[in-house]
This record gives sequence, C-alpha cells and structure tokens, in this order.
Amino acid sequence: MKKNFYRLLILLFLSIFNASCSQKKVFLSDRAVLAYSQIESYKNKNGIPSLILLDYHNNVNLKKGTLSSLNWVSRLIKNNIVDEVYWISGRTMELPNKESRKAWLLRNLNGASYEDEKLILEKIKIYDWQDIQNAKLNNNLVLHLGFAEFTKDPGPDPDLYIKEICNFIHKKKIPLTTISFSSVYLNAPEKGWHWLETFCKSFRSRAQWVLAADSYKTRAESADEERAWLKWKNDASYQSARFFPGAYIWQQCPRKIQKALLAKNIIAADSCAQDCIDFWNTDFLAQMDKELSKEKQENLFKTVWASLNQHFAGAQLPAVSQVFAFTDKRSRGLAVRFRNAGIDRGCLAMYCGIIDFAAAVPYCVQYAAHDSRYKPITPDEADSLCANVSVFASWQKMETPLDFIPGADSLILETKQGSKTLLQSAVAMERAYSKEEFLSRLSNKANLGLEGWKKDDLVFYKATSLSLYAYGGPYFFF
Repeated sequence: MKKNFYRLLILLFLSIFNASCSQKKVFLSDRAVLAYSQIESYKNKNGIPSLILLDYHNNVNLKKGTLSSLNWVSRLIKNNIVDEVYWISGRTMELPNKESRKAWLLRNLNGASYEDEKLILEKIKIYDWQDIQNAKLNNNLVLHLGFAEFTKDPGPDPDLYIKEICNFIHKKKIPLTTISFSSVYLNAPEKGWHWLETFCKSFRSRAQWVLAADSYKTRAESADEERAWLKWKNDASYQSARFFPGAYIWQQCPRKIQKALLAKNIIAADSCAQDCIDFWNTDFLAQMDKELSKEKQENLFKTVWASLNQHFAGAQLPAVSQVFAFTDKRSRGLAVRFRNAGIDRGCLAMYCGIIDFAAAVPYCVQYAAHDSRYKPITPDEADSLCANVSVFASWQKMETPLDFIPGADSLILETKQGSKTLLQSAVAMERAYSKEEFLSRLSNKANLGLEGWKKDDLVFYKATSLSLYAYGGPYFFF
C-alpha cells in the first residue's frame, strides 16, 4: 500500500511539474516576425500582455504594408495584442542614448497617421537594462530577444548580458520568451553561434523549446537584408556560410548548437524545422562525431591544401581502393569540391567504400583540380579557394524522388542503362534549393533536362551527408 501511495504521489508531482513546464515556452527562429503569431496565441489564452523588447531595432516601420520583421511590433500594438512595449535597445543606453532612440522611433513613424503615431508613442516606453530591472511591471509579461541586441552597446561583455537576461526571465517567471537569431544583423557567424550557445547554457527556467525554420526558400525583407546576403555570398572567408534566414541556417548550424538545442528537447513548429531536428538526430552524425573530431577535420583540410600543392608540383597521387558495396551499411563515400567566389572550380566524388579518408583526399584533390568540366585550377588562385569535403553514409533506395531532406541528403539518379549521377547535399544548402529545384539540378546534370526527374524509369538513392568547409589556409568550419 505504501509503495502504491508513494507511486501515486510521484505521479501527481510529475503531472504538476509537467503542467507548470508546459506553461513556459522558448520560441526560437531567425526572423523576428515569426514571434508575432506566438504572442498573439499567448494573448488569446492568457489576456493582453506587456512586451519586453530586447532588440537594437524598434520594429515599428509603418511604411511596410505587409507584416514583416520591420513592423511586427507596431502591428502587435495596433491590433491590441500587447498592452505596452518596454523597448531596451542597449544594455546601458549611454551610446546610443534615449533621445537618439526616440528620434529613431519618430523617423520610423514618419508618414503614419496621427492616430497611429500617437498610439505607438503612448505604448512604447524606452528603457535601458537597469531601468527595466528596477521598474514596476505588469504581472502578465512576454519577452522578445533579438540577437542584434548584442551587436550594439551590449556592455563590456555580451556573455554577461546574456546571463543577466536569462536570470531576469527566471526571476520574473516569464512564461513566453521569443528569440530571433537575427543573422542578417550579426557581424560574424561564429559570434552569433557562440551567443546562442551561451543563452542555451544560461537559461535555467524549465520550458518547452520550439524551433521555427520557416522554409528552404526565403526572400529579403529589406535593403539591409539584401546587403547582408550579398556580404555572406561574396566574403570569401565565409563562402560556406548560408548565414541568412531560412531552414538551412538551422539545418547546417554548428554541431555544438545542434547538441545544445537537442539537450533542451526542442520540438518543431513547422515541417522544415522537423527536417532539421531529424537530421541532427541521425545515427550518421553521431557516428561522425566519433570518427571525425575537430582535430581530424583540421588534419583533413591540411591534407587538402598539401595535396593541392603536390598537384601543382607535378606529383601523381595514388588511386584509392574502394572496399564496400554501394549500399553496404558500413560504407562511407567522400567528395572533394573546390569553389572560388561561389563559382564551382572542380569536384571528384567516390560514392562508397572509403576506409581511410586521409588516403582518399589526395586522390580526389588531384582530379578535382583538373576537372574536365572547368578550367584547371592554377596556383595563383589557391589562396582564394573554398574547399568542401563531403562524407556520405551508405546509400538507400528511395521510394519516391521527393523522399529526402534537401541539404541533409545527397542524391544519386540512376537511369535504366545503369549510369549514375550524383549531386551533393552541400549544393542545396549553398543555393537555397527546394526539393524540386534540387531534383531539377540533378536531372539536368544527368542530361535529362530540368523535368527529367519526373520520369518513371529512374531509380533514386539518398545518403545522409556531412558537409565540411575550409577557406585557403585559415580554417573555418560550418
């Protein structure tokens, strides 16, 4: 009887605990506009909250007609979804100061009706971080954190600011925290990912974490965003980084971020987010964590550059034997691919049977450097090259051509004559291809035209793939 009593007591405690946890949520996305529906849903269930807006931007630009990351806060106010907004655009507000923030707010309201301008100015209160901690706030609060906050006036230590924010959320028992990663406004990918990792580690409150990845195809919301996209596209140091909104930024985020979010038991808000989480959880990536440590990855790229120099010196690098069968579960495939300023310069892929990556890389480098589809790579462009090494798991026959995750799965198309054509998953990530676009690119490469993949007499195979990148000499892993 006592055992049953204690068992019931534990179950009751767990049910109360889970219920209290389910009331708290952390909603993570890249674009701020995706927080709008979360706050609207919260308001419908819990009444009109006040919004604590921790973001360098005020997001009230009324010149934009459709709902976007530029005007989502003014829409919350106009649609009576939030009662008031406490806008904290910097930790200390010494630079920029409150008057400059107010002037910026007024500029964004330029052209608005008198009623809209009056309403928004009444509802938005400009605070600094110290102000908000000492202010008397409503009990019904939600908080939005835009990571652009850490690029401007974050205090002497952004990590400390992040920890203070997490402690504030915990102390105030804020039930809904929405986060926009805001990659468009971050100065460097590695800083942004570090800040997100710090937030994950510092967030003490128990909550349900939710990821919204949006879609594989995205369009710029503003001129600022277009400039940022161009920056990441043309900056040779970050040729690998698709560091702007859409599913690929989450799917291919650093492994340490994937693990930090998985440790939060994060769930998906949309199908693309589910694709990302499914990819992070694959046995293949877990195996690669063991087989290809960071040190081994660095050594792999040292071999790439050394082999390229040997090729320029006229060395003939030995061929590599392939052991396993095409679909053998122990099999690993390998591809080495070079790009310059985003333009393909050569590639060689070995579909399967690779036992020793370090031995296979020199052979792939040699043939990629004079890929007959392109002009041979010359020594004078070596420093501007971006090297992409892809590792393929064993190949699985697909039920339908659409049975894959773009960016995560490399594909092989096999014709009835037996010829095989490979397209690496990295290409989808770099060019933001949808499933259909990736298949069109694959079938076109197989000389079947853009619609060729729809034919009934083709066989498709997929392999979960790990894509690694390095530029010139200094290493950048994405």
